[in-house]
Amino acid sequence: MFRCATARRRGLAAAFMFCPLIFTAVVAPAPSAAAEGSTITIVKDTVPDGPEDAAFQPSAGVNGGAAFTLDDDGPNTIQFSPEQNAVTFDVEPGVHTVTETGTQGSDLTGITCVDPTGDSTASLSAATATFAVAPGENVVCTFTNTRRGTVTTVQVTLPDSPTVFTYTPSAGINNGAAFLLDDDTPDGSNIADTNVFTVLPGTHSVAQAPVPGYRLVSVLCDDADSTGSTATRTATFRVSAGEDIHCTFTNRPTYGSDPGDLEPEDPYTLDPAEDGPPAPSVPDSGGAVVAGGDGPAGAGAPAVAGDTAAAEPAAEPAAPTGRALLPRTGAGLAGQLFLSLAVMTAGLSMRAVGRRRRGRTQPAG
Repeated sequence: MFRCATARRRGLAAAFMFCPLIFTAVVAPAPSAAAEGSTITIVKDTVPDGPEDAAFQPSAGVNGGAAFTLDDDGPNTIQFSPEQNAVTFDVEPGVHTVTETGTQGSDLTGITCVDPTGDSTASLSAATATFAVAPGENVVCTFTNTRRGTVTTVQVTLPDSPTVFTYTPSAGINNGAAFLLDDDTPDGSNIADTNVFTVLPGTHSVAQAPVPGYRLVSVLCDDADSTGSTATRTATFRVSAGEDIHCTFTNRPTYGSDPGDLEPEDPYTLDPAEDGPPAPSVPDSGGAVVAGGDGPAGAGAPAVAGDTAAAEPAAEPAAPTGRALLPRTGAGLAGQLFLSLAVMTAGLSMRAVGRRRRGRTQPAG
């Protein structure tokens, strides 16, 4: 009997013809996730950019289930903090999840995913992205956070006073709970003159309650979009993402015993019932006034437009005697100079005449 083993040993060609051949198939191992190139990418986007860290918790198949942090503080994140705004992990094909677990100073406002097969999902209420990864697929999910703003209410009382003012905010500020401010610098109480609240972007308001004996003179805000109204006693804050807005309420005491009496807008305005300061006493000039002059016009002077016509001429003023001087005006000084020159000229003339007379009366030699 022909034995296949003997034939093989003898190298007979018949062995290959009659003996069955046994082939051993070598099966290659399944490609790894790295070989397939399956990855997921998580991106953190903060509006506007900010250094606040956001914490993320992945499922077991991502980063070994270890938590990680991301932030978005500008184009060059390494310059400001060690955290990047994006990270990529190699994963096995299948379903994986990543959840944002917390951030400071901002709120999660959106999750979007880009999946070539379109089967990854996001839940804003659960703060979770669910990655459905096919072999060789890369899925990118972006978590968008919007930074909160701040609103600051300032109380100014002129002059400083320990009087307490009550403020009622809208629901987005301090959960709508009222707060107190006063302005007794240096602070003599545990009530501040300023209050700062963190708020979501949007429109918020604060209203001041009336206080007897005080009136609200202004409500001023340092933001072009925000407004203040003394009529409604309200500041309206229009807050953008990451914006800080200050509004100042200024109060003054009311005047008079009745709290409803208002201080005059111009403290120098005279009450019509009050007498003004007495007019300066001047000599009677017959009712005439000379434009530009400081003194009376004297007898016969014409009236200036807007004044009454001149009355009967006054008596001629007495000539100055002794050390009396004419009024210190331009006309008075000129008159005094003219009078002095006239007196000097008259004296010189009289002396010259006296000399000529003496020369005529002397006897001839």
